[in-house]
Amino acid sequence: MTLPWEAAGWQEDVAAWIAETLADVGLEPAGAVEHVRQRPWAAGARVPIEDGVLWFKADPPSEAFEPALTSWLARIRPELLPEVVRIDTDRAWMLLRDAGTPLREVIADPPDPAIWHTLLPLYAELQIELIHRDDELLALGTPDKRLDTLGLGYPELLARWPAATNAPSQSEIDALVEGLEDTIPASLAHEELQDHNVLLRDGRVVLIDWAEAAIEHPFCGLVNTFRGLVDRWGFEPGEERLLRLRDAYLEPWSRFAAMPELVRVFELAYPLGMLCRALSWDRLLRTSPDSGRAEFENFVAAWLEVLSDTLEGRATLGT
Repeated sequence: MTLPWEAAGWQEDVAAWIAETLADVGLEPAGAVEHVRQRPWAAGARVPIEDGVLWFKADPPSEAFEPALTSWLARIRPELLPEVVRIDTDRAWMLLRDAGTPLREVIADPPDPAIWHTLLPLYAELQIELIHRDDELLALGTPDKRLDTLGLGYPELLARWPAATNAPSQSEIDALVEGLEDTIPASLAHEELQDHNVLLRDGRVVLIDWAEAAIEHPFCGLVNTFRGLVDRWGFEPGEERLLRLRDAYLEPWSRFAAMPELVRVFELAYPLGMLCRALSWDRLLRTSPDSGRAEFENFVAAWLEVLSDTLEGRATLGT
């Protein structure tokens, strides 16, 4: 198996599609297409035009749902999504307007995390808006990681990755799932809500890169968010300031339960988010060529080990 962008003539096909798109929508090119990255999970290119820049992205088969999902979200909440110029769902291509500066590029020294007190509730409100739209999301091809699938699929995940010797037991996964009950309905979780996927433009926030999104317990999607806050924003794992950001995210959910119950639910869902991350890597690696797997083959086992550490008290929020 090869990735689409490894095929002969792929860049030429991309250039032709971009040229056709620009002509159709009345945009003038201002230079050649610049291919800026090719990784197992995406290929991207910069497209200069007379009044700015467009960005091209191609997804691998495991994440081919992203263009359709991005376009759907942009229709629902255009102020939070980049402007979609065109998508090709058959080839998993999309062309987007430049949407601003990545938050990672404007981190102060020392970092000022105030923006996260605005961003996390904004993200929660989007998730709340998308509750009960599972059928639409599934029709777009969005991965299904709702609670009933996590426990049922766990033995197969372990069978595919025998190196995951420090993984939690089936009973531990089942206990987390059962403890969540139905306090919070499933919704769309980004799973990569980090400072490189949050853009700032004209005073507004834009969320990009929905390739690892899934339908799941909403609180499961924040593992990489809090890990990123520890890695780059000056927080210590589990510290009080991090807990205040957790509560800022939970506050919009208070229409479903009181804060003590939301905290209880979060403490169960957050570890399950590590299983969700393992499943995301499992989905990508199962369809990657051998040349693209070697660097990342330990990621599934690593996420399951972090989950075990969390359940056993050796890791905490942001670890």
